Amino acid sequence: MQSPETPNYFSIYESLKTWDQLYSQKNSVNTHLFKSLESTNDWAKAHILKPNILNFTATDLQTNGRGQYDRKWVSTPEGHGLFCTWSFMIKPKFLDENLSSIVGNNLLNNISLVFPSIQPFISLKLPNDILIRYKKTAGILTEIISVGNHHTVHIGLGLNVWSSPKGLDQPTTHLSQHLTMQTQGQHSELSQKNFFKLMNLTAMQFKRKLI
Repeated sequence: MQSPETPNYFSIYESLKTWDQLYSQKNSVNTHLFKSLESTNDWAKAHILKPNILNFTATDLQTNGRGQYDRKWVSTPEGHGLFCTWSFMIKPKFLDENLSSIVGNNLLNNISLVFPSIQPFISLKLPNDILIRYKKTAGILTEIISVGNHHTVHIGLGLNVWSSPKGLDQPTTHLSQHLTMQTQGQHSELSQKNFFKLMNLTAMQFKRKLI
């Protein structure tokens, strides 16, 4: 795999392994990491995950990702993007909410908080696309599985970090295209530390909706 020509490149997949070691237990997250999956949402729905805890499934390469209305999500090369699913049993009082829009707004706010320089240029295309300068940067797929009185929500997220797919029916972009890189000792916004901060903010928000 070719790394982007930037001095502070870090692999998203390798960073997730480090995040798992440092933060999963602290955040009470049950983590499943894979080198390749067809779909993180499909894997999460097909396996018995730990109840009453936040489950996180991620892959370095997603070969058959889906978006809203079964639209195909085209993944970036290994190490370049975050392809994951957060799964948890949801409190019944949250079932009537428009979860896709709420998750989209939360993700938008988290990205703006961690990377403030892009705050003026980031927006939510309802219900589930994050745009930077009107180009798609992230997509969200929310699915709820109900068995009796138990409701499990699976929130799939695809986030372009180091590159974005080309040749699609809509313009795309990625975080590194809009954030300051480390040059001559200057602070880099797109760092592993800030990536961990984004992950932890997201985990904390989902935990509030757990049973």
